[in-house]
Amino acid sequence: MKLLHISDLHLGKVVNSFSMISEQSYILDRMFELIEREKIGTVLISGDVFDKTNPSVEAVKLYDSMMTRFYEKGIKVIMISGNHDSPERLSQYSTIVEAGGIYNNAIFDGAPEKIVLNDEYGEINFYPLSFFRISEVNNVYGTDFDDYTKAFSYLVEKMNIDKSKRNVLLCHQFIAGSTMSESETSIGGVDYISKEAFGDFDYTAMGHIHRPQSFNDGRLCYCGTMLKYASNESGQTKYFFVVEIGEKKAGEEFCELKTEKIPIVPLHEMRKIVGKFEDLISMPVNEKGIVTDDYVFITLLNDTYVEEAARSLSSLYPGLMNVSYDFKANSRENADAIMKTRKIENESPADIFKDLYKVMHQDKEMNEEQERILMGVINKLWGDKA
Repeated sequence: MKLLHISDLHLGKVVNSFSMISEQSYILDRMFELIEREKIGTVLISGDVFDKTNPSVEAVKLYDSMMTRFYEKGIKVIMISGNHDSPERLSQYSTIVEAGGIYNNAIFDGAPEKIVLNDEYGEINFYPLSFFRISEVNNVYGTDFDDYTKAFSYLVEKMNIDKSKRNVLLCHQFIAGSTMSESETSIGGVDYISKEAFGDFDYTAMGHIHRPQSFNDGRLCYCGTMLKYASNESGQTKYFFVVEIGEKKAGEEFCELKTEKIPIVPLHEMRKIVGKFEDLISMPVNEKGIVTDDYVFITLLNDTYVEEAARSLSSLYPGLMNVSYDFKANSRENADAIMKTRKIENESPADIFKDLYKVMHQDKEMNEEQERILMGVINKLWGDKA
C-alpha cells in the first residue's frame, strides 16, 4: 500500500502579518498532482490541520475544499487532531465522512480503535492517536502518570496490537532527540516520549514538529510542514513523504518499508538576506520593478540604525517579513578594547554599565526609565556595596 504522510498543515496560518492561505492552496494543488502521479490511495494527516482552534473562514473553506477533493477522488484519509486544532470542529460529520473512506479520530478519549484497510498482502491496522496530555490519560483511565513515555506506553498496551500483522500509528507528540523550529514549544522536555516506546509499529506517522526527521531506522518519521513558517526554517527543504508498506513475512519483526521524500517547491520561497542597507536598496530589479517577491528576513550590517529602513526596503521586497540589525560583533570588539584600557576597580557598577551601553548602542545614552531599572537591579544585587 502506498501512503502519503502529511502533517501540520496549519491552514489559516499568518506569519509576520502575511496570510499563508494562497501559499497553502498552491501546495495542496501540488499535493493532489502528486497523489494522482504516484497513484496514492491513502493519506495520513497527523494533526494540526488548522493553525487555530477557531480558524478563519478562509481556512475552513480551504479545508472543506481539500476534503471534498479527497472524497471525489476516492482517496482514503486517516486524520488526527493536533494541539492547534479544535477536536470538536474536526470531528463534525465523522460518521458521514467515514462512509466515504475518511476516518477522523479527532477527540482523544483513550487508546484508539484500529482502522483496518487491505492491500494485496492482507490487512494493515491503523491506530489514529490524537494529541493528548497526561492529565487526559489520567482522567480517562484513573491513572496517575507524570511521565509522557509511561502514559504513551500504557495507551499502546491498551491497543492490543497483533505484531504478526502490519501496524501503523498516527501520533502528534514530541519525541526525545528531535530537533524543533521556532514555531514549536516544548515544556522543558518533560512532554517528550522515548523513541523506544514506538517499537510495536511498522511505521509511525508523526506530527507536531515542523522539521522533517526520522528515527528507528526510518520507521518513526516527522514529515514536517509542507511550507516554511519561521525564519529558522528558511534553509530547510520541505518534503512530501510517500511511504510504501510492503509485505510482513512470517517470522519477521517488521514489514518491508520504503519511504521516498519528494522535495516541495513553494509558490514563494522564505529566505534570509544579509547586507548593508545601501547595497540592498540598490539591487537590480525584475520586470515587476522589485528585487524579489519571496518572503524575506533581512539583517542589516550597518553600524547605526537606518531611519524608515523597513518602509524603504518593502517597496523592493514586498514579501519583507522583518528587518533586524547585526552590529553587535563590531560593538563587542569596541567594548572589549575600551574596557581593557580602563581601570574599573574603583568605578561604580552603574557607571561601568552606562559606558558599556553607550558603546553597544553607538554612543546613545540610557534614558531615565532604563537607568531606574538598572539601579533597581544593582541595589538588589549589591545593596550598599554597590
